[in-house]
Amino acid sequence: MMTLLLAEILSQAQVAAPAQRAPAQPAPAAPALTIGSKAPLPEISDFIRGDKPTFFEPGKVYVLEFWATWCGPCRQGMPHLTKVAEEMKPKGVVVVGISDEKPDTVRSFLEKDEWKQKARYILATDPDRSTQRDYMEAAGQNGIPTAFIVKEGVVQWIGHPMEMDEPLAKIVAGTWDPKAAKQGFEDEAAEQMKVMAKQNAITTDFFAAGFAAGFFTGLTAALATGLVAAFAAWATALTAGVLAIFSAMILSSRKLKIG
Repeated sequence: MMTLLLAEILSQAQVAAPAQRAPAQPAPAAPALTIGSKAPLPEISDFIRGDKPTFFEPGKVYVLEFWATWCGPCRQGMPHLTKVAEEMKPKGVVVVGISDEKPDTVRSFLEKDEWKQKARYILATDPDRSTQRDYMEAAGQNGIPTAFIVKEGVVQWIGHPMEMDEPLAKIVAGTWDPKAAKQGFEDEAAEQMKVMAKQNAITTDFFAAGFAAGFFTGLTAALATGLVAAFAAWATALTAGVLAIFSAMILSSRKLKIG
């Protein structure tokens, strides 16, 4: 079964592969949500632990943390968020954890004794992903956990919740410089987009070289038919294919260093 599945994947990839390298894709657009942007009002109805807070009250600071029950780093960070929520509550800080899973999934997770102790802050679900789209997707954030700090209805900081203590303290104290934070955040995002574009180019070169040398074509035939002759044909193409692939990777790596 696995052999046939792999053969089908390679077959589809071969059909989809362009005869020539596609023109360069346009650079990804800048995130629609960034530090300094007006914070979208979270549209959340399912609060599993704690009561729904009023978003966004003047004088209060809100930490919106996106997480999931299956996410190891999210679970590891829950005691830290509990500590922040309890210690900073007198200063007007409200911590809200938001998952895009079904309410029953989150409820079952939080009913375990371990998470009754480790996750003592407001936790909600966003199964229609409306708030995920407004925050995570709009800000170009692909990984969780990710936290957004909001004050006076404006996004003040975006990042990993384990790194938010210092920014949060400054935001609460009124000494935070959102303009400098915005510049740093956008510079980092732009650099990440450049790296991703170059990595995509290397991947494209890799598969283009493999298809051109007949590497994937022969492998598909061998896997699909299981014939010795087909496998031998693939093995013959292997040497040329590997050499072509590594040559393309070396050239692309040079581009990555030069660019």
